[in-house]
Amino acid sequence: MKDIAYDYIPKNLLDRPKVGFGVPLDKWLRGPLKEQLLSYSEKDYLEKQGIFDSAYVSNMIREYIKTGDGGPATGANYSKLSWSFFIFEQWYQYYFN
Repeated sequence: MKDIAYDYIPKNLLDRPKVGFGVPLDKWLRGPLKEQLLSYSEKDYLEKQGIFDSAYVSNMIREYIKTGDGGPATGANYSKLSWSFFIFEQWYQYYFN
């Protein structure tokens, strides 16, 4: 198949190593998923849930929404942590509500 593809696609594109791609977590969480993330991080909701430190998580998410990720090597990149929280809350909603 690859030999046939060489007729249509340049060889340097077919013979290169695999390259991953990044997922735009920051863009999603501060864009179309923002309201849902904020609702999951409401202090009253978190207190009722009783799993997380409600004040800490609520403040962290609100600060993240306001400022976004700080950039490489700043130590202020919270999109992955916020994504993990978001996915956990979706799982929790599905199985416990």
